[in-house]
Amino acid sequence: MIQINYKLDGISIVELLYITTSILNFFLVSSGIVTVNSDSSIQVLAEEAASLDQLDPHAVKDGMSRAQSELSSATTELGKTEAQIAVEVFEEMSRALQEQS
Repeated sequence: MIQINYKLDGISIVELLYITTSILNFFLVSSGIVTVNSDSSIQVLAEEAASLDQLDPHAVKDGMSRAQSELSSATTELGKTEAQIAVEVFEEMSRALQEQS
């Protein structure tokens, strides 16, 4: 398993990659903790996590469009911050889907 931790505008991002039976699986994890057990299984505690094969590319594209629209029309700092976070999340989903294919 490979764990990649980084922060994006103050939000902790954890990417987990693991190999089982020679198949590479990718997951998007909003934030959380991962434990690697002695039998090489993993346990992930996260607010939200999804396997990339569960993501609908069309829904990601639509979500990105909505988030960008909300960002351009936001009038408060809070609204701008929330919309910017949404844009960045959809950008990461889109990037991950492109890298997988």
